[in-house]
Amino acid sequence: MPFVHASDRCFFVLDKELRHFCWVLSNLNQVRPSHAEVVKAVASDTILPFLAVSWQPRSAVAAGGHHTCVVTRNKELVCFGHNDFGQCKVPPNLGPVISVAAGSEHTCVLKASGEVVCFGNNEFGQCDVPTNLGPVVAVAAGGMHTCALQSNGTLVCFGQNSLGQCDVPADIGPIVSIAAGGAHTCAVTATGQLVAFGDNGFGQLNVPPGLGQVSSVAAGSHHTCAVTASADLVSFGGNILGQCDSPPDLGPVVAVAARLLYTCAVRATGELVCFGCIDFEDMHRPPDLGPIVAVAAGTCHVCAVKESGEVRLQGPCSPKGSQL
Repeated sequence: MPFVHASDRCFFVLDKELRHFCWVLSNLNQVRPSHAEVVKAVASDTILPFLAVSWQPRSAVAAGGHHTCVVTRNKELVCFGHNDFGQCKVPPNLGPVISVAAGSEHTCVLKASGEVVCFGNNEFGQCDVPTNLGPVVAVAAGGMHTCALQSNGTLVCFGQNSLGQCDVPADIGPIVSIAAGGAHTCAVTATGQLVAFGDNGFGQLNVPPGLGQVSSVAAGSHHTCAVTASADLVSFGGNILGQCDSPPDLGPVVAVAARLLYTCAVRATGELVCFGCIDFEDMHRPPDLGPIVAVAAGTCHVCAVKESGEVRLQGPCSPKGSQL
């Protein structure tokens, strides 16, 4: 049950599915598996910690409002794009990083030591990591708030809390996966229950009755997407451009990403399918993209992680076919 991150204008499956994907590969003794083997492993309900994979050129990627951050196979953090709030200014002597989350204008990393470090816009304290925060296993960056999942299964959120997006329910129980949207937060409990709190102006907290167990979740600015234990995609909340209307022939899904007005899903076959905002057609998806294992969507760019670990960057803000 991997971790998914979504921010206000940069929402992606990557952090969630890629981490689980990386653990799966590590569990397979670093031998590069076929895409079918990866899909089968990612679809399992095993809950285990994230481990980076040595053969992957890129082990994690996050797309923020207008910036992108990548964790290299050497566990170094590289950020590029808009830097008006210092969201791309990587702190010196940061040390080994195992995952990254990007909010609208801030960046948070999870270090190998379990420590969380955030930098960028701190107007609402979204970069003020609590001093008493214990070892962390996952971090999510929303519009103007940040959430950290501690190793004991407890969730701590900080930053803007005008709509209750940082008010973690007291009786939520152990958590295994988190996502942060524009002004709402989603969590998957150890029993597979989806819990959402914060802004509900568009119904993004209204978990459908009978949803059942959830394996992963992504939070857009005003909508929520959940992948069920049976690999079905269920979306709810703001749907002004059809970002919650999954194609009828979508089939089993292994990863999902949510942005302000669109949603992207990775089929079990590795195919990327996006729906909602018609501007996605301007993303210039390369015909040679091939099977992917994770996707991250920013304001005007999409990052796709291929089987090889290669990260492809597409969109009006990026040269066609650009890659890292």
